[in-house]
Amino acid sequence: MSNLYRPSMFNLLIDDNADNLYIYNSYLGINGIRRIKKDTQEQAKKLLNSKRVERNGDALVEKMIECGYLIPIDYDEKCDREQLFYDYVTDTTLNLLLHTTEACNFRCKYCALNFNNTVVSDEVCDGLVNFVRKNVKRYTALHMEWFGGEPLIGIDAIEKISKQLIKICKEAQVPYFSSITTNGYLLTEENVKRLIDCRVFSFCVTIDGLKTTHDNQRVYIDGSPTWDRIISNLEYIRDNVRNRYVSCTIRGNFTKQMVNDLPEFYNTLNDKFGFDSRFSFFVRPVGDWGGDRVKQIYDNLLASNQMQDVYQYLIENQKGLKNNVNLFTLNPCGAVCRSTKKNRYIITSKGKIQKCESCSPANEIGYLKMDGTMHLDNHLAAMWTVGHRRRMHDLCDSCPLSCSCLWGTCPKNTVLTPEIRNCGYITEYKELVILAAKTYNVEII
Repeated sequence: MSNLYRPSMFNLLIDDNADNLYIYNSYLGINGIRRIKKDTQEQAKKLLNSKRVERNGDALVEKMIECGYLIPIDYDEKCDREQLFYDYVTDTTLNLLLHTTEACNFRCKYCALNFNNTVVSDEVCDGLVNFVRKNVKRYTALHMEWFGGEPLIGIDAIEKISKQLIKICKEAQVPYFSSITTNGYLLTEENVKRLIDCRVFSFCVTIDGLKTTHDNQRVYIDGSPTWDRIISNLEYIRDNVRNRYVSCTIRGNFTKQMVNDLPEFYNTLNDKFGFDSRFSFFVRPVGDWGGDRVKQIYDNLLASNQMQDVYQYLIENQKGLKNNVNLFTLNPCGAVCRSTKKNRYIITSKGKIQKCESCSPANEIGYLKMDGTMHLDNHLAAMWTVGHRRRMHDLCDSCPLSCSCLWGTCPKNTVLTPEIRNCGYITEYKELVILAAKTYNVEII
């Protein structure tokens, strides 16, 4: 066996400008982050910039081989990267997302939806249940997601479907998981109990800043405020739901005003939820996702690099409330859109089948019949799962971050606008790596 090694093509060195040096490997993900001791930083830089490294018993060389930062000189890493993609795309979990309704009780200023009062019909509910009944044994698990509009407007459908799916999965001995994305306004005591009974344990709720900012940005349908009620509902979960499987992600869609208020906003959330490990914090920039409403806040949208300021603040001030969800981006396939998964289907309230959560006819790849039969355009389905890889950037093949994005962050761009090339480069990867290192207290080498 050769004693010659070389640096992994997926290594990245990150300097935090405070004499700390971190190493991250996108193939290894969060587990591939280490902090390098000050007295070995120069040696580490030299090793990781070398074309050939001889294994000679040096302690740092041995550690870097052990950690996967140095690999045999003739090792084909790109083959491993390809396997990551195929494993991700062909994941044997059946993942179904149902839009229980296209109606919503909010009128958020950046929302692109064209709301109507459509609630999922009994025929679509029966079709989904029958599809699972016919096919569940082909999969290793079922993950059911509830989406909208505001999905809790259709909580009767959630309850009806869930009870049947839980029974089907139990009889088939297939694990069942369920989650919901909601604005939180209808997460009342009664509805939370109904959801828990339906084994909906994972909640994602959006709170856009402090009360004044949130109530301006996430407006109730009649124009009234929403912040107080959402916070009260989350506090009920915190204080009264003892189920240890429950998790609640608080999502903040950031605008310029929210960045200004970040210290007070984060401290407020931390004071309320930071001592409960079931709660976490997720931050994203508000974008122009289409429609006319977002034009109201164009001047308040963040520049492309301003999220770095948000992460930098969290690096320096993170307390009990962690940003675990953001950090998943650093894992292998962590920045890949889930629409690339072969066994993930979005079902609209009208029974149309899509790959993207956005209820747009342009995203449709088929329809669901009441007997549980899915009629799919297999070519369109293939475009969503693998077609985007045929239009990768010239630089993607050698990008050290490529195990995270696998150039599949938004396949919609390839399917709907093939003239646009989409790069999945994680613009804030430096801040995320440092945040992950501090969150997980990584090993020092």
